[in-house]
Amino acid sequence: EGIAANTPGEDVLGDPLAALYNRALQAMLDDLNTPEAFAATFEGTRVILMQTNPLSSASARSAKDWLKKTNDLLGIVYPDETTSSSTEDDGFAARVDELVSDRTRARAEKDFSRADEIRDELTALGVEVMDTPVGPKWKRLSSLD
Repeated sequence: EGIAANTPGEDVLGDPLAALYNRALQAMLDDLNTPEAFAATFEGTRVILMQTNPLSSASARSAKDWLKKTNDLLGIVYPDETTSSSTEDDGFAARVDELVSDRTRARAEKDFSRADEIRDELTALGVEVMDTPVGPKWKRLSSLD
Protein backbone atom coordinates (compact mmCIF):
# COMPACT_ATOMS: atom_id res chain seq x y z
CA GLU A 1 0.00 0.00 0.00
CA GLY A 2 2.68 2.49 1.00
CA ILE A 3 4.68 1.93 -2.16
CA ALA A 4 1.71 2.42 -4.47
CA ALA A 5 0.42 5.42 -2.51
CA ASN A 6 3.84 7.09 -2.67
CA THR A 7 3.44 7.98 0.99
CA PRO A 8 6.04 10.51 2.15
CA GLY A 9 8.26 9.93 5.15
CA GLU A 10 11.54 8.46 6.19
CA ASP A 11 12.55 4.84 6.09
CA VAL A 12 12.23 3.67 9.68
CA LEU A 13 12.48 -0.03 8.78
CA GLY A 14 15.53 -0.24 6.52
CA ASP A 15 18.29 -0.35 9.15
CA PRO A 16 16.54 -2.65 11.67
CA LEU A 17 15.46 -5.07 8.94
CA ALA A 18 18.92 -5.09 7.36
CA ALA A 19 20.44 -5.96 10.74
CA LEU A 20 17.90 -8.76 11.26
CA TYR A 21 18.51 -10.16 7.77
CA ASN A 22 22.25 -10.16 8.45
CA ARG A 23 21.61 -11.93 11.76
CA ALA A 24 19.56 -14.60 9.95
CA LEU A 25 22.20 -14.96 7.25
CA GLN A 26 25.01 -15.30 9.80
CA ALA A 27 22.97 -17.92 11.64
CA MET A 28 22.58 -19.96 8.48
CA LEU A 29 26.30 -19.64 7.80
CA ASP A 30 26.97 -20.83 11.35
CA ASP A 31 26.35 -24.53 10.78
CA LEU A 32 22.79 -23.90 9.51
CA ASN A 33 21.55 -22.51 12.81
CA THR A 34 17.94 -22.39 11.65
CA PRO A 35 16.43 -21.69 15.09
CA GLU A 36 18.42 -18.44 15.27
CA ALA A 37 17.63 -17.58 11.64
CA PHE A 38 13.91 -18.12 12.27
CA ALA A 39 14.09 -16.06 15.47
CA ALA A 40 15.58 -13.15 13.52
CA THR A 41 12.90 -13.58 10.86
CA PHE A 42 10.08 -13.56 13.40
CA GLU A 43 11.59 -10.49 15.01
CA GLY A 44 11.67 -8.77 11.62
CA THR A 45 8.02 -9.62 11.10
CA ARG A 46 7.24 -8.15 14.50
CA VAL A 47 9.16 -4.96 13.64
CA ILE A 48 7.03 -4.52 10.53
CA LEU A 49 3.73 -5.34 12.23
CA MET A 50 4.42 -3.04 15.18
CA GLN A 51 4.32 0.03 12.96
CA THR A 52 1.27 1.95 14.16
CA ASN A 53 1.26 4.61 11.44
CA PRO A 54 0.86 3.88 7.72
CA LEU A 55 4.21 2.98 6.23
CA SER A 56 6.03 5.56 4.17
CA SER A 57 6.91 4.46 0.65
CA ALA A 58 10.54 4.10 1.73
CA SER A 59 9.61 1.91 4.72
CA ALA A 60 7.20 -0.16 2.63
CA ARG A 61 9.91 -0.72 0.02
CA SER A 62 12.36 -1.78 2.76
CA ALA A 63 9.79 -4.20 4.18
CA LYS A 64 9.09 -5.68 0.75
CA ASP A 65 12.81 -6.03 -0.02
CA TRP A 66 13.43 -7.66 3.37
CA LEU A 67 10.59 -10.14 2.82
CA LYS A 68 12.00 -11.06 -0.62
CA LYS A 69 15.55 -11.48 0.69
CA THR A 70 14.32 -13.51 3.66
CA ASN A 71 12.34 -15.74 1.34
CA ASP A 72 15.42 -16.23 -0.85
CA LEU A 73 17.37 -17.23 2.24
CA LEU A 74 14.84 -19.43 4.05
CA GLY A 75 11.97 -20.04 1.63
CA ILE A 76 9.31 -19.39 4.28
CA VAL A 77 7.74 -16.07 3.33
CA TYR A 78 6.13 -16.66 -0.06
CA PRO A 79 4.67 -20.08 -0.84
CA ASP A 80 5.76 -21.44 -4.22
CA GLU A 81 8.11 -18.49 -4.75
CA THR A 82 5.19 -16.15 -5.53
CA THR A 83 6.43 -12.67 -4.74
CA SER A 84 4.10 -10.29 -6.52
CA SER A 85 1.26 -10.01 -8.96
CA SER A 86 2.76 -7.48 -11.33
CA THR A 87 1.91 -7.58 -15.02
CA GLU A 88 5.46 -8.69 -15.78
CA ASP A 89 5.12 -11.63 -13.38
CA ASP A 90 1.70 -12.50 -14.83
CA GLY A 91 3.24 -12.58 -18.30
CA PHE A 92 6.09 -14.73 -17.04
CA ALA A 93 3.66 -17.17 -15.40
CA ALA A 94 1.57 -17.35 -18.57
CA ARG A 95 4.70 -18.12 -20.63
CA VAL A 96 5.82 -20.79 -18.17
CA ASP A 97 2.33 -22.33 -18.09
CA GLU A 98 2.35 -22.46 -21.88
CA LEU A 99 5.76 -24.17 -21.93
CA VAL A 100 4.69 -26.65 -19.25
CA SER A 101 1.57 -27.48 -21.31
CA ASP A 102 3.71 -27.93 -24.42
CA ARG A 103 6.03 -30.22 -22.48
CA THR A 104 3.12 -32.27 -21.16
CA ARG A 105 1.75 -32.60 -24.70
CA ALA A 106 5.18 -33.65 -26.02
CA ARG A 107 5.48 -36.29 -23.30
CA ALA A 108 1.98 -37.61 -24.09
CA GLU A 109 3.00 -37.88 -27.75
CA LYS A 110 6.19 -39.66 -26.64
CA ASP A 111 8.33 -36.88 -28.13
CA PHE A 112 10.78 -37.04 -25.24
CA SER A 113 13.53 -35.10 -26.98
CA ARG A 114 11.13 -32.15 -27.41
CA ALA A 115 10.00 -32.51 -23.79
CA ASP A 116 13.65 -32.38 -22.69
CA GLU A 117 14.26 -29.29 -24.84
CA ILE A 118 11.32 -27.56 -23.19
CA ARG A 119 12.56 -28.54 -19.72
CA ASP A 120 15.97 -27.06 -20.60
CA GLU A 121 14.25 -23.86 -21.77
CA LEU A 122 12.32 -23.67 -18.48
CA THR A 123 15.52 -24.22 -16.51
CA ALA A 124 17.17 -21.39 -18.44
CA LEU A 125 14.22 -19.19 -17.42
CA GLY A 126 14.91 -20.08 -13.77
CA VAL A 127 12.00 -22.51 -13.44
CA GLU A 128 12.00 -25.99 -11.95
CA VAL A 129 9.38 -28.46 -13.18
CA MET A 130 8.29 -31.28 -10.89
CA ASP A 131 6.31 -34.16 -12.37
CA THR A 132 3.69 -35.31 -9.86
CA PRO A 133 0.93 -37.94 -10.01
CA VAL A 134 -1.61 -35.13 -10.56
CA GLY A 135 0.40 -33.43 -13.30
CA PRO A 136 3.40 -31.14 -13.56
CA LYS A 137 4.00 -28.37 -11.05
CA TRP A 138 6.53 -25.57 -11.38
CA LYS A 139 8.27 -23.03 -9.21
CA ARG A 140 10.82 -20.32 -9.68
CA LEU A 141 14.28 -21.22 -8.56
CA SER A 142 15.54 -18.93 -5.83
CA SER A 143 18.72 -16.95 -6.31
CA LEU A 144 20.43 -19.39 -3.95
CA ASP A 145 19.66 -22.49 -6.08
